[in-house]
Amino acid sequence: MAYVMIFCRKSFCALLKLKHVCQIFLLAFLGIAVGQNMYYAGLLYTSTTFAATTTNLMPSITFVMAYILRMEKVDLRSRRGQAKVVGTVACVAGAMTMTLFKGPQLNWLRSNENHAQPELVLDVFRPSTQWILGAAMLFIAVAGGCACVLYQARIADDYPSQLSLSTLVLFLGCIQTLIIAFILERPSAWKLTWDLQLFTCVYSGVVCSALGLFILMWCVKERGPVFVTAFNTLSTVLVAIFEPLLFHVPLHLGSLVGLVLVIGGLYSVIWGKALDQKVISGGTKVSEDETGSAQIAEPLLADSEDHTVTFQ
Repeated sequence: MAYVMIFCRKSFCALLKLKHVCQIFLLAFLGIAVGQNMYYAGLLYTSTTFAATTTNLMPSITFVMAYILRMEKVDLRSRRGQAKVVGTVACVAGAMTMTLFKGPQLNWLRSNENHAQPELVLDVFRPSTQWILGAAMLFIAVAGGCACVLYQARIADDYPSQLSLSTLVLFLGCIQTLIIAFILERPSAWKLTWDLQLFTCVYSGVVCSALGLFILMWCVKERGPVFVTAFNTLSTVLVAIFEPLLFHVPLHLGSLVGLVLVIGGLYSVIWGKALDQKVISGGTKVSEDETGSAQIAEPLLADSEDHTVTFQ
């Protein structure tokens, strides 16, 4: 906040108009007050498997909402439209496979040493009332996150500085969450000690919320909401990769199959969006024949424009 006030004062003061404050307040409400708080509350009443499954639905939900709101153009007769649809479905299918399907254990990454493995048995036998309440909270959290990304993409042209925008979103979201916590939390929840809990709070605030939100908002402005949420399933892939290496958790066939699906789906989405960018910018001629095939001569991640991060 102090950095933005000192070095980005001009762009920061431009956001203090009533219209901009209302828009930023709504962004903070959807993404932080609703999205994050509902997710943590829903996780308490359900299980990690169910929470991971609902979170992995974000790419498909965002894709459908963007198509309904006419923020994403999909021409199923062209290869680029088919690539985005197939890629989104593959990402969701891969994440679901990794979450719900285990399969046989793969022994080629098995360590000969006997390490204490973390307990992975998921508590799914909760009271039915709490389970329904938790499931509803998780779906509200996912809907709030998708709506936040889509709304940010809608108003992105009014905010040239994503650093100032993300700072105000975090500030207003912090105030909203503080009010909710004062109403709902017990006094004992405010007590922090110098342990892993404090480190988790600091790491989540600095890396996951502050840095993560800034990068997300910049990517949404440059590439759109569907492109950004497609990478949401990548977190499940990273967990499946690092768990066997760091915690010696056995790798199962379901994780390997899901990993391949997610990576293939992400590449398909990137390929489709790259063709869209070339068609929109006009930097490269993309030829499509009657069957809908497309050819492009440049790398998929290349762009004709020089995108730079604007801080002021």
